[in-house]
Amino acid sequence: MRIGFIGTANCGKTTLVKEIEKRNIYKNHAIINEIAGTFSVAERQKLSTQLAIMQHQIKAEDKHTNFISDRTVIDNYVYFLWHYKKSPSKRGMSEIQNEYEKTLNAHLVSKPYDAVIFIDEYFNLEDNGIRDLDERMQEWVFDRLQELVPLKCEVYHIPYYKITGSTDARIAAVDDKIKRFYVQTRLPDYN
Repeated sequence: MRIGFIGTANCGKTTLVKEIEKRNIYKNHAIINEIAGTFSVAERQKLSTQLAIMQHQIKAEDKHTNFISDRTVIDNYVYFLWHYKKSPSKRGMSEIQNEYEKTLNAHLVSKPYDAVIFIDEYFNLEDNGIRDLDERMQEWVFDRLQELVPLKCEVYHIPYYKITGSTDARIAAVDDKIKRFYVQTRLPDYN
């Protein structure tokens, strides 16, 4: 099964994914760590880097039949939009925006996720050495994700679920939703 976690900065995605990995809950699933964190904050300001982040995300997802991913291409797209809207030279950027949208849609049409899990809350930003500490971005990304996740998931027929709460509560909610999904679709590789 291919599970993607979605959420804004400091919502607890990485903590949740690391805890799932530590507890060895989904044994047959590779863990895909957040790709954006491998680029510096300064690099992530560039639209070309945002395109590269999505391309790396797609490559990582394509390597595995079963995975749990700390982010999805939908998150990548929203961060791209944030940097695009802030770009002073948008006129010269239409080619990269077109390339981004084309790559995004081609990937989503390939049914890359069996389920998307949206973490529907976030916390005060903490410096972890790789995080952008812009609170306006955190809130803007959260608001756009609330709009786009249901829309993209409906258009591309991807089941999505919202979760909140402590790490244990989130794991219980994820486990409950995933088990139900497996029963409904008769997928053989749950554990």
